[in-house]
Amino acid sequence: MKKRNQILKKKAFIRDNFTCQKCKLQDKSGIKLESHHIIPLYLNGKDELEILITLCFDCHRYAPNQKRDFDEYMKEEMEG
Repeated sequence: MKKRNQILKKKAFIRDNFTCQKCKLQDKSGIKLESHHIIPLYLNGKDELEILITLCFDCHRYAPNQKRDFDEYMKEEMEG
């Protein structure tokens, strides 16, 4: 697996105010957050800030890898 660019990850966190863009969990330490490639690297996505989004661990675990499915996932209301 290719090593992720940690500078881009940090820039995504800053851009997204250290907040999960799905459930809105905020973690200024960044420990509970991950960067998600909206178009995965294995599907020829690029390691670029424009296709990264900040998600918490739980939201990232359930995030689909297909862009269309991901867009729908982001629109779904959160429960709990």
